[in-house]
Amino acid sequence: MDGVVFMKDKIILILSCIIVCATSLLFAANVVELKLGLSADAVTRATPGISKGLKPPHLRKETKVQRSPFMVVQGLKNIALYKPVTSSDTEPIIGDLDQVNDGLKKSNEFDYVELGPGLQWIRIDLKGICEIHAVVIWHFYKNAVIYNDVIVQVADDAGFKKKKRTLFNNDHDNSSGVGRGRDKAFYSRWWGEIVDARGKNNKGTRARYVRVYTADGMEREHPRFVEIAVFGKDK
Repeated sequence: MDGVVFMKDKIILILSCIIVCATSLLFAANVVELKLGLSADAVTRATPGISKGLKPPHLRKETKVQRSPFMVVQGLKNIALYKPVTSSDTEPIIGDLDQVNDGLKKSNEFDYVELGPGLQWIRIDLKGICEIHAVVIWHFYKNAVIYNDVIVQVADDAGFKKKKRTLFNNDHDNSSGVGRGRDKAFYSRWWGEIVDARGKNNKGTRARYVRVYTADGMEREHPRFVEIAVFGKDK
């Protein structure tokens, strides 16, 4: 009798392993590298070396090499493109708010939006509850800038009261007043900063609004946004 029970347990274990392996293979077959459209004519590939100025204690170790591929499910697109944009600063110092999601990722003289000093935010209305898998941020990157208090949140309403979730927060000392975060500070680069929203089982994060906070840079640079893209699936 013990032998029969043992064999049943062994068979169940083997079947479980087969199911797990099959699921992993199926998942691997349905994921692709996230393409951000970083062709030579889409970005200004003039990222300088690492700044020798002020550096925060939670700075991520940086290299000049682009990150490894970010794998996502197939069929994603930039669902933030040309959607309504609002900001805490209604009159930017440089540029217009609609440049934030116009698809242009260059960091030239007139290709970014500069907001006033201090903590500011950009909010994008996706015009409906969508399946979000990644939020990609391009801050001004022609200089090696480390921007403070980068926080990315999503919610179902413009006031961020319904189902508000924080996807990224590198405010290590709560200087923003939004909350202390554990993510690392980073240098702005031409390849952008990917915020993972894939969620459990790669099903994405469902929300309508995306809000990106940014404070001044370490050398007192004002918040500057080149582009914000949201990769996912429409409602």
